[in-house]
Amino acid sequence: MHIDDKARARYPGLKLAAYQIDGLKKTSSWIVNELKKEMEELEPILDAYKGFGCVSKIENIANGIISQNPISACVELVGFGNSVVISAFDWDKIAEEPYLTLAEKGELSPDSIGGELVFRDQEKLLARVPCEDINAIPDKKTKNVLIVAFGSGQISRGQLIDALEDAARMVKSAFGGKTKSMMYLD
Repeated sequence: MHIDDKARARYPGLKLAAYQIDGLKKTSSWIVNELKKEMEELEPILDAYKGFGCVSKIENIANGIISQNPISACVELVGFGNSVVISAFDWDKIAEEPYLTLAEKGELSPDSIGGELVFRDQEKLLARVPCEDINAIPDKKTKNVLIVAFGSGQISRGQLIDALEDAARMVKSAFGGKTKSMMYLD
């Protein structure tokens, strides 16, 4: 995993931390109820997303992602609580080394101007960071997950790693699995 030079030039201070968790075994109904409770208690923390020009993740979680995609909901709610942007990806849907770069003109949509921060692998676009998962979205069949915490500006290394560790603990508690690897890039 890496951050390419184009992304570093456009977004100074960009950093990421990631955990790979393998062997997810269960989807527990208690986690859906737990996430709904947390969502009710959590005030919308938008600063982590405003820095990237996106606030729609909170609305997506509130409108059903918790039931449909509890893995992503786990990590995103932890991110909101820590003011850190976190996403989950199905590791088995990623081809080779994923990396942060900038979108090309027309890549996100026919009208897109390019330059948006994206997470991709060697074959395809995985997500517009942090707003929109496009490919490699975890689902109820996901067995191996990559959890990525994205930071910029005043988000410290410690904040990023603490949030990532909280998200990994929550995923392992709810779905089983073992941490395979962790990395930090700045």
